Amino acid sequence: MTVTTATTARILTQPATEPVSLADAKAHLAVTHSADDALIGSLIKSARRHVEHVTGLRLIAQTWEAVFDRFPDGPLQLAGWPLQSVTSVEYLDENEAAQTLVSSAYVVDEYRRPGWISPVDSWPATQDTYNAVTVTFVVGYGDAEDVPDDIVAAIKLIVGGLYANRESLSDKPILDNPAVDALLFPYREIGV
Repeated sequence: MTVTTATTARILTQPATEPVSLADAKAHLAVTHSADDALIGSLIKSARRHVEHVTGLRLIAQTWEAVFDRFPDGPLQLAGWPLQSVTSVEYLDENEAAQTLVSSAYVVDEYRRPGWISPVDSWPATQDTYNAVTVTFVVGYGDAEDVPDDIVAAIKLIVGGLYANRESLSDKPILDNPAVDALLFPYREIGV
């Protein structure tokens, strides 16, 4: 079976919150003043993005769009995990008319990493053009309380390293932390 990955994917709706609150990050950093609140908030976001990049996960629910040139013979693979739901599958038919595939025409496999969608029978024919198929989907654990504790701990360690070494010119990268690597190891995709 041939699995087709998207030619491109982009985020449509950013996470509504971060996996680590400003108050929790400040407690971890032992910061009691508010002068660095904006900085710490941006470090939390950077740390989350780093964790998402190195693990292939999406931590907080967010909506993405994946674009394919055509429907394949087999499943479509969606970037990011855990896959919560598929919002829509839209395509340009052979007459260049925009169509929306009914959800009963495909099966969502949210357990596979990354998630797949497969046709119940077969995919419809598409226009022979670039970006003929668009899949909109939601990925992420959910809210902050749904994110595993060891990922939260890794984010706090990253924030701590970035906060303490804001102007670092060290030969050793700030994000090179064996404790972070150990905490994130079980969540990495094979081959990442």
